[in-house]
Amino acid sequence: MALSLYVLVFSVLLLVGSAWSSSAELEEPLARAGSHSLITCQDTSAAGKKLLFSTTFARSALFLQVRKERFNWPASGFSSTVINCIKVTDEIPNNYGGYVEITKGGLDSTYVEFLFTSQWYKRMSFSIEIYGPTPF
Repeated sequence: MALSLYVLVFSVLLLVGSAWSSSAELEEPLARAGSHSLITCQDTSAAGKKLLFSTTFARSALFLQVRKERFNWPASGFSSTVINCIKVTDEIPNNYGGYVEITKGGLDSTYVEFLFTSQWYKRMSFSIEIYGPTPF
């Protein structure tokens, strides 16, 4: 009896959580990672690529929820440098990390907005690198 009550409560929580996360969908992304990382260029040491920005984006897990957060570069103000390479690497192994999408800007733009989405009740951590052209 007690076990079936726990199963029922857990099933209701799963249903409510999945309905909440699907209703909170955001706009269609400009770029979506097929895996957990998003890499728009392979060789960052090639001529014409200079590191503009580098950071780690990490968030803890939310209890029985999916976490969605946006990250903008530049954070405030503006950049006159055009982005020619973006590397966002999932730092959590075994496909337990989150997902990343570009929702605004990106390549050939002067800004970028990422949407990071965790997996259900999992933390996420990403390494972000943004490159632009080297000065002449």
